[in-house]
Amino acid sequence: SKIYELTVNTIGPRNLDIPGVDNSRDIGGYKTTLVDNGITKQGLYFRTGQIDDIKEEGKRILIEDLGIKVEIDLRDSYLNTGPYVDGIQYYPISIPASTEPERFEKFEKEYYKVFNLIANADKNPIILHCVAGADRTGIMSFALMTLLGCEYKDIMKDYLFTNFSTHGMRSINSEFIHWWEKLDLYEGDTKADRCKSWLMSKGIEEDTLEHIRAIFIDNYKEKKINNSIKKSLEISNDKFLFAD
Repeated sequence: SKIYELTVNTIGPRNLDIPGVDNSRDIGGYKTTLVDNGITKQGLYFRTGQIDDIKEEGKRILIEDLGIKVEIDLRDSYLNTGPYVDGIQYYPISIPASTEPERFEKFEKEYYKVFNLIANADKNPIILHCVAGADRTGIMSFALMTLLGCEYKDIMKDYLFTNFSTHGMRSINSEFIHWWEKLDLYEGDTKADRCKSWLMSKGIEEDTLEHIRAIFIDNYKEKKINNSIKKSLEISNDKFLFAD
């Protein structure tokens, strides 16, 4: 009989069904311009809405299927009542609601904490969320994807995908386009490097940002700024101590 051939996608699903959690996806699997034929790795960083109402099957998926070990909760401090899943280390890093106009320029301490946790995502995969998984989660995911050299259309697509959730419409002309344009105020030949300069302006070490690129992108040659990533890093207070 006649033989038919087909090619299937080698990239796993980015959009995830986690019972009790809305707006869930992996930011990996997108093209990166930082290496030839590069693709950002999946399985390291997941963005979602709040996980307070996660079902037992959802907990099993986070632990067993996705291997998540760290939860970052960006909601207002009065909502930081986790942990919500046994076996996942909980980090409340609050960025208050209704601070949209300030989120690009301010919150240095919060960016610093988040990106130093992301620098360990190869050992401790992350789920990061706010309430809807849209705005506060959106700017952190925008920063990470831009740092990783993802293309504009893909970063925009990830940002706008929240429109398919239960949390209402987001427009490219709301915050996203302003973040993209403001990056041009920072040093660098590419958007990715201007994003790196922006994050460095928040006190994040360049070697930490280079290390993030290296763990998310195969064959990326990490630019060695210092001898190594710090072996341990204390963020905020004693309970935010983690080791490389």
